Amino acid sequence: MRGRKKIIDVRGCFWHGHKGCKFGRLPKSHIAFWKEKIERNRKRDADNLRHLQKAGWRVFIVWQCDLKNLGLLKTRLYEFIETT
Repeated sequence: MRGRKKIIDVRGCFWHGHKGCKFGRLPKSHIAFWKEKIERNRKRDADNLRHLQKAGWRVFIVWQCDLKNLGLLKTRLYEFIETT
């Protein structure tokens, strides 16, 4: 939403290391590989978010697990889009 300087960022809980989420848990094999991979993704996400916010963009993050409650997600998305 270029005119409003808003971005909706949709993230998979596993691939982006959603802390405290059952979908964000690491596999039980190749733990070192997955831990390093997910931490790199989390760092990249944090860096990107910081750069966007510094440039004046507002970012709404939708996690995979948010799709479990579409009513709440719809309300939150509407508020994000409609507020200044």
